Amino acid sequence: MSGIDLIDISNPAKPLRLGSFFVDGYARDVAMAGALAYAVDAPSGLYVLDPTKTDPFEPVATVQSANAPGFIEIADGTSLACLVGAGMLQIYDLSKPTEPVKLSTFKTPGRAQRVALKGAVAYVADGAEGLQIVDLSAPATPRLVASHKLSGPARDVAVTDALVLAVAADREGQGEVVILRRTS
Repeated sequence: MSGIDLIDISNPAKPLRLGSFFVDGYARDVAMAGALAYAVDAPSGLYVLDPTKTDPFEPVATVQSANAPGFIEIADGTSLACLVGAGMLQIYDLSKPTEPVKLSTFKTPGRAQRVALKGAVAYVADGAEGLQIVDLSAPATPRLVASHKLSGPARDVAVTDALVLAVAADREGQGEVVILRRTS
């Protein structure tokens, strides 16, 4: 409810709040890329924050074009960010951090829950539709390239250089982690 809080944990026994920025909606997620933090709020905000500037702690950019974002993921080595909101992927160009640009919205076959990025590929935990793999090499026109059904609804996903880990779980929390080998 306080928005985005910046906390110094250099002494874990005594964390120190350095600043806070109150967002327009409900703060949902934060991701770091380089020296900047990117935060999302519901119902529609994307905020770019510089944690080195705390007096006052204010965003360097704000965009109110997202649709109910609840999660943000930033691709290493690219300027792409994927927001998950309203069951869809929302792709942003962060090449100019002071001017983020929404490039496209992509509706997956199911209801996107989470996304993990590896380069220009999005791995989407897509609820009852399982794992969806989306090519973002042309981010204005994403395209579905593969899918994998799981034993239950896909709730979360993570990716390494060689593996994709997908969590399938029902509402009671029963489920499994599926480990898939990543291919080029």
